[in-house]
Amino acid sequence: MGPHRRRRPSAALIVAVMLGLGLRTLTANALGASALAGTVAIGLGRGCAVALIEETFLRGAMFTAIARESGARLAIILTALVYAATHFIGRYHIDAAAVNPHSGIDLLVGTLHAFADPRRIVDAFACYFAVGAVLGDVRARTGNIAACIGLHAGWVWVIAVASELSQPNPSSPLHYLLSSWDGILGWLVCGWTIVAGLAIDRFYRQRSAA
Repeated sequence: MGPHRRRRPSAALIVAVMLGLGLRTLTANALGASALAGTVAIGLGRGCAVALIEETFLRGAMFTAIARESGARLAIILTALVYAATHFIGRYHIDAAAVNPHSGIDLLVGTLHAFADPRRIVDAFACYFAVGAVLGDVRARTGNIAACIGLHAGWVWVIAVASELSQPNPSSPLHYLLSSWDGILGWLVCGWTIVAGLAIDRFYRQRSAA
């Protein structure tokens, strides 16, 4: 069984841990078979689309260019930073009637508003960086983005389904383990990602040595 297949149940398992610890609770949608099937199907489609686009650009074109000039280690770090940062770039719209000489600055500030309060996003950012580093390591060890796409798609799929079928429980004494940014990512998922990443890295090391 390939590591990209093992990563999907590991992501599902950490969601199960959240539910078991009472960090998140199931919503009414989780109890309906039709709603559940629709959510799973939509999440799978979203995961495949996002993974294909992001991995082609980040671990495909960008990683290749950086690794060629500066080595794989720097490529892993820089693509992970870009991957993490892009998740906090927001959409900001300025009506045509409100455009003025300062609109460019207003647009920039609005787009990057999440970074104005680093304490709110630091745990989610660390989580995304850890995921990006794992994907970069897989890219470096396999020499292609096929496994990265599978891992990424499974990650997005599980997160999308969990977001729709459960909700954060602010009354939990362990609620600080989940980020206030989205109620799923945070220190718990970050730690789990590091553990899973070390296991995946070990798998590829052993396979290379065989």
